[in-house]
Amino acid sequence: MKTLKENIATLRFATEISKSASKSSVPILILCALLNHSAVIVAVWFSAQITAQISSGNSPKEIAVYAAGSVLTVFILSVFTKIAEQVNTNNLNKIVSYEKKIFSEMISKKDYAILENSKFQDLLKSYNVVMNNNGGAIGVYIMFLSDVLDGGFGLIYSLIIIIPTIYKILTFDSSNFATSWFAAVLTLLLFILCAAAMIVTGNKLSKINVLHMDSMYRNYGLFKYWFDFSENYKNAKDIRVYNAESFIECEHQRHVDEVKELSLNELNEVKIYHLLLSAFQALLIGIFYGYIALRTYSGSFTADNIVIIVGIIPVLIPAITQLSSIPMMTTTWAKNISYLKRIKEYDSDRYFGTLPVEKRTDNDYEIEFRNVSFKYSGSDSYALRNVSMKFKVGEHLAFVGANGSGKSTFIKLLCRLYDPTDGEILLNGINIKKYNIQEYMSIFSVVFQDFSLFAVPLSQNVSTSIEYDKEKLWRCLEEAGIADRVKEFDKKEETVLYKKLDDNGVEISGGEAQKIAIARALYRDAPFVILDEPTAALDPISEFEIYSGFNGFTKGKTAIYISHRLSSCRFCDKIMVFDKGQIVQFGSHDELLSDENGKYYRLWTSQAKYYVSQV
Repeated sequence: MKTLKENIATLRFATEISKSASKSSVPILILCALLNHSAVIVAVWFSAQITAQISSGNSPKEIAVYAAGSVLTVFILSVFTKIAEQVNTNNLNKIVSYEKKIFSEMISKKDYAILENSKFQDLLKSYNVVMNNNGGAIGVYIMFLSDVLDGGFGLIYSLIIIIPTIYKILTFDSSNFATSWFAAVLTLLLFILCAAAMIVTGNKLSKINVLHMDSMYRNYGLFKYWFDFSENYKNAKDIRVYNAESFIECEHQRHVDEVKELSLNELNEVKIYHLLLSAFQALLIGIFYGYIALRTYSGSFTADNIVIIVGIIPVLIPAITQLSSIPMMTTTWAKNISYLKRIKEYDSDRYFGTLPVEKRTDNDYEIEFRNVSFKYSGSDSYALRNVSMKFKVGEHLAFVGANGSGKSTFIKLLCRLYDPTDGEILLNGINIKKYNIQEYMSIFSVVFQDFSLFAVPLSQNVSTSIEYDKEKLWRCLEEAGIADRVKEFDKKEETVLYKKLDDNGVEISGGEAQKIAIARALYRDAPFVILDEPTAALDPISEFEIYSGFNGFTKGKTAIYISHRLSSCRFCDKIMVFDKGQIVQFGSHDELLSDENGKYYRLWTSQAKYYVSQV
């Protein structure tokens, strides 16, 4: 019962999406199903009438009228069928595109803490396989619904045509087995038993299909990883330098062999059931034709009756076969759509407030960490422990420490990508949980170490908007040290970055990308500026330019600078030293260096050979 309720809920969810993509999707599906068999049914009916006219010895003129009516009607129905099928195809394309759109929107709006959750990542992998392998979960549902409607209307049409015909001509005579009630009831029972057996067999196939589906999807995901890895030209250097071609080929072949083995195992497991389905279908046809042959031999059926009954068999039997496979098809589409539905419903249990953040022209904001501790989901150890500190307005801070010391976690908590496990973070004395999340995030300009740029015009990358302030844009490009390079582009600031979406796009270096990311942070003009290893990909001259301009373009703002190069932190007012999730030292460069037993002194002296002249 639970599965039935879940499938109904999934059906409702899929229908809502298909309607949102195209309001005509379901009506057109129904129209296609209505028209699909109509030409055949009409042709059978007219053929029966023509046969009756010939048997009755009517004139060629009367027969010609039926023949002309048959040709004209079938032609008109065929035209409408083709038009409906084309509209249905267009609707299906709209639905597939719409599904990709809403999936992208779902992901972009999900809480960051959810995106890093391992269970959610597994869910995304399963859904991505569906998207790449089947063309979309809702697309599979539409094809399923089409088959159900097609089979349903095929059965209805067949019964509408065949039942009145049999009813009018069916007479019973106990003296003859062929015309006896016993033969009719026996035939009907055998027919029902065969149809039921087909449904049971189809249900068994669906259960086997579920077991094999997960294995096939998992293998396809691994295969796609290696395919995408090989296709990405950025990986080409490592592949060639380390002679990884044969290794990748082996990985490809391994997954191909696994698919073959999985397919062979499934084939061996289901072949008996496919044979049974074929046997039951053949038996259905045999029972039907056998009974018709007996009645015809007994003289019960006329030629036109036989034309109708025999002509309808190619519609009736496939309709029963389609309907018998509903359990198997339901399992497939319900499972596929459930991934998308669960992604949509996967929500955060974090509290998001509604308070607006005060817009201050003097940027007088104060942030306080009050005894904050944090550990990631599934981890037993704390990434941050008992951190307490306050940010002073306009102060420039440097965060230093070994990898894994807690610097990045601190920034994620500051930007409210995560919430503290213990303790609280305050903005102007109010817990940041109470603020509107979007307004709170708007006070930060961040250049993450693993920042991302978009394959769109440079202007949109910097402004993150279609509309932008051109003068402000160029000022930020100048301050980030990338303006001269942009002026060399044919389309200047309107040049598309990368060739992923535009063949005329420009491929930029890592250092150039980093400067554009810095320009984006400057363009936002937020009161807090956070730079995580902002010069890691820059040459020494560019690095010096960024350092020289840092105090200028962050004037009046609270700036946080994260770097492993301690020499680059000297221009900051204070330096915060992280170690094993705790802030172990806090002070100016000279203050920290004076403590020879401190962590900062050890870090500094370990790098001193690179900048002895600066000590």
